[in-house]
Amino acid sequence: MKPKIGDLALFISKYLAALHACGAFVSRENRCTQRIAHAYGYDISINFFFNNTALTLKDQQNPHIKETLVLSNPAVQINLAELRELSALSWHIHDDRPELAQCYEHLKTAKERNIKERNIWVVLLVVGISFGALCRLFGGDFVAMAFTFGAAFSGAGLRHLLTLWGIDMRLQYIFLSFYSSAFVAFFGGIWAAHFGEFSMHIAIATSILYLIPGIFFINCVIDILDNHVLVGFSRIVNIAILITCMAIGVYLTLVIFELGALA
Repeated sequence: MKPKIGDLALFISKYLAALHACGAFVSRENRCTQRIAHAYGYDISINFFFNNTALTLKDQQNPHIKETLVLSNPAVQINLAELRELSALSWHIHDDRPELAQCYEHLKTAKERNIKERNIWVVLLVVGISFGALCRLFGGDFVAMAFTFGAAFSGAGLRHLLTLWGIDMRLQYIFLSFYSSAFVAFFGGIWAAHFGEFSMHIAIATSILYLIPGIFFINCVIDILDNHVLVGFSRIVNIAILITCMAIGVYLTLVIFELGALA
């Protein structure tokens, strides 16, 4: 049965917000929502902006019947597993055309399943090991690897909590880059005073690399290549601001711990 245009528009807005929160690029958001709208006999036009998204749903048989919604884009926390589930949901709707109540249930299930299946401790452990290994790759010794592991492990955990609490992304980057680099500077300083020097400069440099917004950069390139230039350049500016925030955090560490010689 064809759903009411207002009900479908509301569902698509929630679905679109979920896609954006997982880190989808604009082209993917557009394709998935087009797939859902066409399955129920509607056309959809979406204007994407950095902070907001405006969508207009129009009946294919009677174009005078329209519904427009404007929604605020939620904070992004990259979750590729949930993104996969949401894409699969759009194909399920396209193929089977379930009732909207079932669509809402699938949307809720996709989020809950990923919350249950995603073991945050495993994620943090992998992050710590990865950047500890990166420290070694850049020439750090094993002591530097250990401090990098601790800084990345605990910093990634704090990042998860700060995102859940809704803290502004720029404040997160300043605080986390300061925390991770200060972690290495403080505990590394204690180690150096008692057991001798180690490659602290490499440990400080690699301890903050988990903050590099790599997926954001990939998304903005894809958006620009797919002619979503406004959103793409907005994301580039945002990436530049985030990297500047990282630099501020590290600078604070170098000043507070008087490590200017490492710069």
